[in-house]
Amino acid sequence: ARAPAARRSPRRCAPRAAELPAVADSAASPDELRAAPFDTALVIDVRDDAELEKEGAVVIEGSVHVPLNKEGRKQSDDPTTMDEFAAKCTAAGALPDDKNAPIITHCGRGGRGQKAKVLLTEMGYTQVINGGNAEYIAAVRAM
Repeated sequence: ARAPAARRSPRRCAPRAAELPAVADSAASPDELRAAPFDTALVIDVRDDAELEKEGAVVIEGSVHVPLNKEGRKQSDDPTTMDEFAAKCTAAGALPDDKNAPIITHCGRGGRGQKAKVLLTEMGYTQVINGGNAEYIAAVRAM
C-alpha cells in the first residue's frame, strides 16, 4: 500500500496584484511603488485627522501627517491651494530643501494623494509619486 501523500499547505509571502487594496487610478503602479526609495523618501499622509483616528487605520512608519483638506471639508467643496498646502507642509517640517528629494503622498484611496502630488510638483518637487493609500503601500512593499 502506498503511503498517503504529504499535505502541503499553500505558502504565500505576499499578496498578488489582483489582491491589492483598491486605490484611485492616479496611484502609482505596484512596480513604480516597489521602485520607490522608501529608505530615503519622505512619505506624506494627507488624510484627515478623523481618518487616522479610526480603529485599525494603517499608518506608514515614519510618515508625516499633513491633512490636505481644510478642517475636514472635501476638496470639491473647498480646494486647497498650493500656498495653503505649502504652509501646512512647512509647519509640519515636510518640505525638503532638495527639490529632487523623493516624496510619496497618500490618503484614503488616492484622490487627495494625487492632488498633493500635483501641488508638490507645482512647488518644484520633481520626484513625487502618489502611493494611493497606506494599505496599498504596505501590501506592495510586502510583495
